[in-house]
Amino acid sequence: WVYAFNRQIKMYFQYRVKTSDGFTSIPGSPLERTITQRMSQFRMQVEGRVDNDWELRLRLESVLNKSAGQNFYGFLGFLDLGKNFNNSGVNCLFRLQYCATDDYSNRIYAYEPDVQYAGSTRFFYGEAFRWVFNAAIPLLRGIKSSYFPKTQFWMRISRNHPVRLFHNPLLINDSRFIYPLEAQAQLQFQF
Repeated sequence: WVYAFNRQIKMYFQYRVKTSDGFTSIPGSPLERTITQRMSQFRMQVEGRVDNDWELRLRLESVLNKSAGQNFYGFLGFLDLGKNFNNSGVNCLFRLQYCATDDYSNRIYAYEPDVQYAGSTRFFYGEAFRWVFNAAIPLLRGIKSSYFPKTQFWMRISRNHPVRLFHNPLLINDSRFIYPLEAQAQLQFQF
């Protein structure tokens, strides 16, 4: 469901329910039994423009998994603040995000902006804050010559700050390895 207050601000709501079968082990037996899993997900997003230069996006998402008589909760929220510097052609985006889930199986997926022609859908679990900074910067802008190409530089820097970790046997459980500072850069020449 999408509701537009005006041409500048709109809201988005989504509610999904998914039921599936899963397996759980029986204590003291090599056999497994079938269980029904039910996942309910609610998402709300508000986005808008302020003064045609500032962009704002807020998303709140919650997940409830019911499996074998247990409830597992998850929450993810982020705030994107973008700025378009019209005179210079520079665009910047800053995201601040918080995630808290009861376990790894209750992870939440979210799209994350990246350098030009790239993007990723990442999953988040545990409890952590995350920040992301993206920038697009035109270079050689003042030079008006056919010998110099149009040049654009993109960069992205991000980092997770864990509050609480869960043991995942597939990963090294040292936060220095799980949550390093991530940096990307891209340079484009357009002739």
